[in-house]
Amino acid sequence: MPKQSISTGSALRFLLSYMKKFRVSIAAGIVLLMIVDTFQLVIPRIVKRIIDTLGEQHFSQELVMRYALAIAGLAAAMTLIRFFYRLLIFLPSRKIETAIRDDLFTHLTRLSFSFFNAVKTGDLLALFTNDLNAVRMATGMALIGMTVSIRTSGAGAEGPPLALLVVMLALSAAALGGMLRRLRRAGAVS
Repeated sequence: MPKQSISTGSALRFLLSYMKKFRVSIAAGIVLLMIVDTFQLVIPRIVKRIIDTLGEQHFSQELVMRYALAIAGLAAAMTLIRFFYRLLIFLPSRKIETAIRDDLFTHLTRLSFSFFNAVKTGDLLALFTNDLNAVRMATGMALIGMTVSIRTSGAGAEGPPLALLVVMLALSAAALGGMLRRLRRAGAVS
């Protein structure tokens, strides 16, 4: 298959054109993901309160039980919310993968026989499997990972400056990856 250089921006626009259909589901999943991340930050603070009250006079078994029930309630809520955010993000990523695969197959059925004589079958199979799997991962797990990274980096005392640094590092890594890909295709880097 002839190698084509596609810019990161055009690839992102292509992916966003498919994601646009599921924007409400994905946005709701991201909101639920941020709620779970917030709950995860609350549990250590509850444990800190329990430890801080150990030496005080108003410490009691009832107080510890109340904190333990709060932790158990948060854990149960996190489990339920985690199920729904994964459903709201992973299901659209599967549907996006299927839509792209269907569009690709429809496009392939319209091509001439000379195309199939010139292109290796293995390249087409790799496109239909590996590359579309990468698209699914980018619209599912990568989206979750990016959201968690941004959310948790902005949660500490450093707050927004650290979150901005994480975003800048991610964008720099993407740009560097694109440069290395272009250099490799040009034969400058092995």
